[in-house]
Amino acid sequence: ELAILSTWGDPFYVGLSGVEVFDAEGAPVRVPGHRVRAEPADVNTLAGYEGDPRTADKLVDGHPYTCDDLHAWLAPFERGRAHAVALDLGAEVAVALVRLWNYNKNRAHSYRGVRLCELRLDGRSVFRGELRKAPGMMGDPAACSELILFTMDPAVLAKLEAHDRAAFAAAEGGQEGGGGGGGGSGDLAEAMARKLTEELAAQRPATGERAGSVLKKAAPLVDPAQPSYEEALRDLGASAQLRASSRPRTSAQVPPAHAAAAHLPPQRAGTLGAIDE
Repeated sequence: ELAILSTWGDPFYVGLSGVEVFDAEGAPVRVPGHRVRAEPADVNTLAGYEGDPRTADKLVDGHPYTCDDLHAWLAPFERGRAHAVALDLGAEVAVALVRLWNYNKNRAHSYRGVRLCELRLDGRSVFRGELRKAPGMMGDPAACSELILFTMDPAVLAKLEAHDRAAFAAAEGGQEGGGGGGGGSGDLAEAMARKLTEELAAQRPATGERAGSVLKKAAPLVDPAQPSYEEALRDLGASAQLRASSRPRTSAQVPPAHAAAAHLPPQRAGTLGAIDE
């Protein structure tokens, strides 16, 4: 279970683009959508919403690297209220890695992503810290995700790296949906392999520490050059949102062809909410 404690600045909504779990053999754990639950469930719990595609099952649909509303989860956020996402793995699993993909719709809406959170496995806290804010664009999958490692076994790590190379090479070749992007051949795969290597160096236990212990962030991941939520909205001409005293309406931005394929209500196709421009 992922307990969500804060967003990157948006006071009304919180979202994620994906959750990946890998077992002790370095293989991805497949979780069907009906085994994912969230609290609040999604934006459809709000009055006046029906059929919005940004539901919790999208977190495990296999397309976490995306700017597409059809492959993301979004829910209302209220300070002081409990917010969480839970996955039922269906069986006992030795977990080697959890990868969390933050909300990445666009620059302004990336501030709806999760910031502070706590990850629990079977009720035990295994991580409490800050998730990287996604950039709100495609190009660098490593900038959109956070790795939480539970092993230093070289054989397992090699399998994790091989998985990323294959998965993101396929994405570059157009075999994976959820939005393309990136540079030339092999760039995405190399970026993810490099990210895994960097995380290993950062999280490797120091002398005297026990491998597999609870992993925590030693320092915030805030980029000093990164604009604040308020600055980003002003730059995008959405400064009116800063004066909003009530929750603005949000609509999924879905191309009409995708909406038809996903059997969404016509009013959802290609529409934009007050801040979704």
